[in-house]
Amino acid sequence: MKIIISFTDRLFKVVSTVAGVIFLIAIAINFANVIGRYFFHVPIFWAEEIVVYGIIWCVMLGAALVFWQGQHLRVEIIELFLSVRSISRLRLLVLAVVCLVAVATTYFGVQFLVLVADMDQRSVVTQLPMVIPFAAVPIGFLLIVVASAIRLTQRVRTMGAGQQDETDSVQELERSVLKHDGESI
Repeated sequence: MKIIISFTDRLFKVVSTVAGVIFLIAIAINFANVIGRYFFHVPIFWAEEIVVYGIIWCVMLGAALVFWQGQHLRVEIIELFLSVRSISRLRLLVLAVVCLVAVATTYFGVQFLVLVADMDQRSVVTQLPMVIPFAAVPIGFLLIVVASAIRLTQRVRTMGAGQQDETDSVQELERSVLKHDGESI
């Protein structure tokens, strides 16, 4: 399991780098467009379309990355009223549901990509094949499948061994509450 986690960590470092590069390119294109439009009165006609597609890729890759890192938003209020064992079971259930939803979204996303490819749908301004921006959804959700399946496997193995996962401890919950207690939202 450690080899799989190590490989997945490296995979998500690549995902992080790719998302960062795409974001920087989108910022550069948008900046160049603003300069061209307002200072030289010559906008880059394709800039907005490409920036939007780049941001879509950043969002989908970022969602998978955030899920892998465990940094995604969660509603933890329910956990305050549950026992440690119930919290562990609830988190297992949430991981299973996320994994199933991500599998379904990946499957239907690929089906949609095949349809778009068959129709040879292209963007209005740049004539970019729409398979490129639409591919962000199934690829992002496939990465979420990978992350959630590994996390689910870890949790099941931890629960099966009778061990307490570090995220299931009452102290972890208390630290989380205290950490956010002084912060303004």
